[in-house]
Amino acid sequence: MGSYRVFHKRNLLMLSRGRFLGSSFVLLSGCARRGRGAVDVALAGFAGHCAVFAGRIRASQAQYCYERNADARIPAASLAKLLVAISVADQVRARSLHRDDVVRVSARVERLAGSEAWGLVHPRLTVSDLLGAMISISDNFASNALIELLGVEHINASALRLGLRVLRVHGYYVDSPDTVPPRTFATARDMLAILTCIGDGANDPEALTRGVYLQILDSMYRQDDRRIIRAALPPSVSAANKTGEIANVINDVAIIEPMSADPAFIIIMADKIAALNTASYEDEISALRRLARALYDECI
Repeated sequence: MGSYRVFHKRNLLMLSRGRFLGSSFVLLSGCARRGRGAVDVALAGFAGHCAVFAGRIRASQAQYCYERNADARIPAASLAKLLVAISVADQVRARSLHRDDVVRVSARVERLAGSEAWGLVHPRLTVSDLLGAMISISDNFASNALIELLGVEHINASALRLGLRVLRVHGYYVDSPDTVPPRTFATARDMLAILTCIGDGANDPEALTRGVYLQILDSMYRQDDRRIIRAALPPSVSAANKTGEIANVINDVAIIEPMSADPAFIIIMADKIAALNTASYEDEISALRRLARALYDECI
């Protein structure tokens, strides 16, 4: 239990002392785009359908230098867990939930998905424990426990508050291949709103919610899937990311140098990719990694 309640001290020190996205976030549709050649070449090397959004924050305004299919509906997979995390913060703000609350999970939720962290043997999981596992290792049991605790209607109320056009949570995550839950879709623009909310929340002086957003961001730092955006960045560059992957879909979203004066974002959502564990799949992961590096070089 304790491993998901302890943040990385270095990250927390940066979060507590630095700036993040600030309280103002405006997309400038007329923002000048820098060279797109390498990005277009990288996209041409990818066989699937791809939504891309990248840019940075300057003077409290978002400026994007590359956008492609930002409003396309792409299966969200585990990216929707970031919306669940934001809903936790909303319930903490409403004082109907506390991060130290112990969560009792129903037998139905216990049957839906196992856990890489604790399984069903842990007797006293808190909201904080579940939140950390849901983001850092994308644990489905932790996610389902929080979905049950919060309620789908409250999670989707958070989506409405953020102005998300597509992303909604429809139910639980299921491990069994015999059960196919309704697909959850999102757009790259939805994901930008979510990243912005997390950044704003980490800089929010209100102690109740700031602690939640600090944990979300720290868990993104510890996210264990780093094959695309983070693998493409120079080793000295700090980034917090979240991935989502299901059959024929892989997504990665990241906030880059989050505590600098002008943090950046890269959002890559890819549909219709090759089947997992095939040579074509590995080729497409490599193509997405090259795309992420081209976006970093040309936009950030």
